[in-house]
Amino acid sequence: MYISRFQVKNFKLFQDIVVEFNPILSIFTGVNNSGKTTLLQALSLWYECFSKLIRQAGRGKRNYKKNDYLILLDEPDSHIHRDIQSRLLQIITNFSQGNQVFMATHNEAIIRNANLSNLFHLDSQATGRYKSIDANLITVNPRFSGIYPSPVNPVIIALGMVNGLDFINAIESDHLIFVEGVNDANAINILLKQNIGNYKKYVYWVLGGVNEVSERILHYKTVFSEVKNNQTLWEKSVLIMDRDFLSDIHQSTLADEFQNRINLKSHIWSAYTFESTLFTDISKLAR
Repeated sequence: MYISRFQVKNFKLFQDIVVEFNPILSIFTGVNNSGKTTLLQALSLWYECFSKLIRQAGRGKRNYKKNDYLILLDEPDSHIHRDIQSRLLQIITNFSQGNQVFMATHNEAIIRNANLSNLFHLDSQATGRYKSIDANLITVNPRFSGIYPSPVNPVIIALGMVNGLDFINAIESDHLIFVEGVNDANAINILLKQNIGNYKKYVYWVLGGVNEVSERILHYKTVFSEVKNNQTLWEKSVLIMDRDFLSDIHQSTLADEFQNRINLKSHIWSAYTFESTLFTDISKLAR
């Protein structure tokens, strides 16, 4: 059993809201008095009433299934080390034994390490509908270059934490992907989201054109090789670029050179552009 949709009417600051929960873990974040704890209280009251009805129906407390319970956590990250904070979500979900977990927090480390489908940003609205944060990349100027802003950035900014967010996201990511333009980042992000069991964090570095690959990639290597968390930024970097007018031989040779000379993993699309690849590979387009 899990709660997919929850309506709260005339309870404290909420006049009439609807929340569409994640079946495994829902994390409520927002400034103080935005409704995080209030929503947990509403869930607690509902579950108490629900439990009484179940018992009255003759199901008995001892006969509850192990995944019939709700786990409600109000700022469980308080007073624990930052390294543990970043692992807290995995620990909680691993030991929840299939029960649905609800958490309230405004901890930056937890917010940035959470899957976007688990995050709900409450903004003190008395009425309306809340869904998890949209996993689509936020809109930027078509001429944008640099680290593509994470969709979670507006949430962290609203909480008053704005110190080097994009670069922190890159350091804590699983892969840093160099792309030529903004549209490439959006398209690749959509493809990666189709892999339902993939919870890796990807950050995109928009180069601003194919010329920037040859002109600046060595500068990035120099800097990123010195920036390290569990591994250097360069070790988890990969370059994805259009084939353009490269022949088969040039395409293969260029990928080998990236790997052998500067230790950069790369992928060059099999057709002229990324879009061309999709339309020439029907099975890939279908996925």
